[in-house]
Amino acid sequence: MASIEKKKNTSQEITINDNINHYIYSVHCHILHDRAKKINGYIILIRDITADKELEIMKSDFISTAAHQLRTPLSSIKWMMKMLLDGDVGKLSTEQNDLLKKGFQRSNEVISMMNNLLGITEIDRDKLPFKIEPTYIDKVLEKLYDHYVENAKQKGITLILEKPKGELPLIRVDLQKINMCVQNLLDNAVKYTAKGGKVILGAYTKDKNIIIKVADSGIGITDEEGVKLFTRFYRGKRAINEEPTGSGLGLYIVKSIKLKHGGEVWFESEKDKGTTFYIKLPIKD
Repeated sequence: MASIEKKKNTSQEITINDNINHYIYSVHCHILHDRAKKINGYIILIRDITADKELEIMKSDFISTAAHQLRTPLSSIKWMMKMLLDGDVGKLSTEQNDLLKKGFQRSNEVISMMNNLLGITEIDRDKLPFKIEPTYIDKVLEKLYDHYVENAKQKGITLILEKPKGELPLIRVDLQKINMCVQNLLDNAVKYTAKGGKVILGAYTKDKNIIIKVADSGIGITDEEGVKLFTRFYRGKRAINEEPTGSGLGLYIVKSIKLKHGGEVWFESEKDKGTTFYIKLPIKD
């Protein structure tokens, strides 16, 4: 059995294989104290969670298969809409163009949801691949700004790129995963900010770390919502009322990715006045 620390309550999962069967047990050690607060003994609880784990794998496989099957036709629909918007098959009327733009945006949102579902299945299996390489974060933010500025403009929102004072140092990260993190934060910022509002994207250095900032003037987050914000599938009631579509996976993915980079994520918010998210990434020598 795995070792158990004797000074604090601990929880561990133990896997046992006997060449035929596969078992997973959850082991919890609870310390008993006497009135003088001296350790008086231990209670060890062992629970067979094999069936629970198998059910989680089945659920994860179903989500992965469904997301893959849905993403392919959705990508085709998006491509056909893009052709129509670009005028490849003839000129559109103003009404037709407006309707297609809305459909194109919705298809992007659904594809983003599918990508999040695929991401979470890889996270749950601990199989999310990471390719760490030297990256300039300010270049990443510039590309994301160029990608989102038109979308924000169509919604009547001002997207601002705050350029750092001087060039940011090279940092070793998975470019695709960090891109995914900031995209999720920008998606939420634009989605939950009303017309006439603004979203700020920026980065700076502090204490041998690079801090990425995404700030908005949107609906804000209450203390009650903040407690559950980074859990899977969670969406606050006000967020659902503001925008019914959404998976509630974006911030869970952000949290999981920053952990793999040895970083941190947190937010500052005030109800109805906006939210600022921060991602801290260490600058490693």
